[in-house]
Amino acid sequence: MSKIQSSKMSKAEIISVIKATMTLLNNWNLTRHQKALLLGLRSASSLRNFESKPELVALNRDQIMRMSILMNIHEAIRVCFKNPENVNGFMLMVNQNPPFNGIRPIDMATRDMLGLTRTYEAIDAMQYGMWG
Repeated sequence: MSKIQSSKMSKAEIISVIKATMTLLNNWNLTRHQKALLLGLRSASSLRNFESKPELVALNRDQIMRMSILMNIHEAIRVCFKNPENVNGFMLMVNQNPPFNGIRPIDMATRDMLGLTRTYEAIDAMQYGMWG
């Protein structure tokens, strides 16, 4: 899994990663609440800054890890699916395979960091035919 490390990134690179992450979450058609949970944000104003003032955002270690995992989830989905409906809609689709067992991947991913990590691991395994 690739890692995004803010201590080794310029402000311009950090802004670029934030913008890419927000574009991804928008493409997935997530609610504001889901976006905030995935990014580990505690308030609507923090999400507003991510969206409109990324140059003012000071990333913490947890947020950096979360954005890295989200980008890796997206890459794994893109490897598995070629059509935009699945690439952009997969996280909101009810999934019967383990570990989702009838819930949407977004529901597991927004629980906590473990849920986000398990979501990535399940989708990553799908690339290699190790699903379920």
